[in-house]
Amino acid sequence: MRVNILDNGLQGKTGHHFDLMRQLAAGFQARGWEVLACGAAQSDPAVAEGLARTGCRFVPLFSHFAYAPLDLRHDAMAMLEYKARTMAGELASLPPADLNLFPSLKPLEFYGYALSGLAGTAVGYAHAEPSYQGPLSGRIWHLAAGHVRRRGMRFSMGAIDPVVGDFLAGYLDGLAVETFPITLSGRSKMHYADQAATIGFFGSQRDERGKNLIAPLAEQLIGQGYRVVLHDTNGQFFNTNGHPNLHIIEGFVEDLQTEMLACDLVVCPMQREIYLHRMSGVACNAMSAGLPFVLPAGTLAAARFLAQGSCRPYLEHSPAGILQAIGEMAQDYPRYAEAAQRAALRWRAEQGMARFIDKIIEKTV
Repeated sequence: MRVNILDNGLQGKTGHHFDLMRQLAAGFQARGWEVLACGAAQSDPAVAEGLARTGCRFVPLFSHFAYAPLDLRHDAMAMLEYKARTMAGELASLPPADLNLFPSLKPLEFYGYALSGLAGTAVGYAHAEPSYQGPLSGRIWHLAAGHVRRRGMRFSMGAIDPVVGDFLAGYLDGLAVETFPITLSGRSKMHYADQAATIGFFGSQRDERGKNLIAPLAEQLIGQGYRVVLHDTNGQFFNTNGHPNLHIIEGFVEDLQTEMLACDLVVCPMQREIYLHRMSGVACNAMSAGLPFVLPAGTLAAARFLAQGSCRPYLEHSPAGILQAIGEMAQDYPRYAEAAQRAALRWRAEQGMARFIDKIIEKTV
């Protein structure tokens, strides 16, 4: 059996794209599948080198930037048609496969696939609600779904969360949407301290993930006696004073979840308005790892995970608001730790890469 894993967002080793591709390639190969991985034409050579270590071949295929805003310019639809047709040609150039998998499906990819007439089964996995790339996103999803239905293409749509699936369903011209398992998995915490001492910030640090809040938060937390672990994917933070209670992890991390286990709690300072209907990978890692965490109230992750008792939401998106939530969690840390341990057991039973791949393979038979 052969799978083409297709992601035009795969350009470098930061963010979720590379790690997701790497784990998918390893998981399919462990089941005896031949894997071809495809990413952006302008991808960093480190992507091909990293994927080669999994034993799969990488093709830098896709010409157009995955996250270009889908804005309402006067020529926007003509430009999108051009990009989608370019992508359709790129997809049509691929060797045939039993399965074509889009693990981070975006509207332009879906439209390119719909125009390509690609043979074989295809599966897309959507991480965010339809309009997150701009006002034309929903229209692109709808156009693509119409092409897929009219052509009778063998396509299955999955979503990372039921809320995302409900939003998508309104644009998909009757195509069904299922909630698929979340891919993130790994080791979970076995032993907990009586009180929180080490606090972690993880993931690709960008504006939408609260990058501007991290330095003042770290400074104040260290001042309160905490140790801070900071994952710095792009060389943006420096321990200029050589403070012994600040540990910076630089660049891509082979096993992020294991690094997280050195912490007692995790901070997810992402912007609420960006993550209203978009899942947080760091929050998912924390759930899988059995770590308590704080995050903005009103986000998709808060809505999904709050009932399990291992996270505490904050209302004010500021250092003061986040510090208050951390302090409240620290005051009752054993209760949050116990809830996090239960949540990790439930996660292992319901989520993870193995279950995700099982679900995908179901679609090919």
